[in-house]
Amino acid sequence: MRFLLALGLMLACPLASLAAANAATDPSTPVRRLQALMGLDATGWTLTQETPTALAWATPDHLIVQLGASDRDLVRDAYFTEQVAAQDHYRSWIAKHHGGLVEMQLHNESATPYDIATIKYKVGDADPHTAGIANIYMIHTSVLLPKNVGLLAIAARESEPVGTREAAVAGALAKEGRGQPQPMGLHDPYDARFDATATYLDSDARRWDSLAPTHVLSRERALMTQLLAKSKLPGISLSVAADLPAANAIAAAH
Repeated sequence: MRFLLALGLMLACPLASLAAANAATDPSTPVRRLQALMGLDATGWTLTQETPTALAWATPDHLIVQLGASDRDLVRDAYFTEQVAAQDHYRSWIAKHHGGLVEMQLHNESATPYDIATIKYKVGDADPHTAGIANIYMIHTSVLLPKNVGLLAIAARESEPVGTREAAVAGALAKEGRGQPQPMGLHDPYDARFDATATYLDSDARRWDSLAPTHVLSRERALMTQLLAKSKLPGISLSVAADLPAANAIAAAH
């Protein structure tokens, strides 16, 4: 899957250097048909790349949105059946980019099965444990269709100053601990066996999005929810709506 690599290259270079800006649209292409099925309205976004199977835009608040159509694959399709298999699939996929898993949501109960994987990796550095280097956060959704797989991703580089979300969460945790600082080391959010290569911090959890609403991770989560809620594919918008009360309750509690 070359989807992540394309996003990484896009984020690593200036927007002006991207090819195929404002390419002519063709509603007969696989990716444009997918866009219609997803109900994805790109009004106000800048088209930065278009091929028959991939689209990319830049939003006004500097998020990169990419849509792609990919062939079905028996090995990849198999992970849709089970949560741990999905986690392992994404860990393996991101490992070569020195990234780690932040969150894995598998919605195989939906009439259209889909996942939402949140990934984090360092910008231009081979060591994910090096302090003071900005992160790239990417939320990647795969939608399992009868004849192919729809791929929707949102990605952006963390803006300066680095560490503002972590600092805000550390302060909140200290209050919860009656002034005592709480340790917040890197670890895998699901399985301690993968801690050595993890990039996840407790500050990356959804519960803190309301504390840092302008942070890139919070904004990406909000946009992905909005986009999936408008999907015309069977079951996806209903699945998103079912998740919102729990998410809102967590946010209100913090």
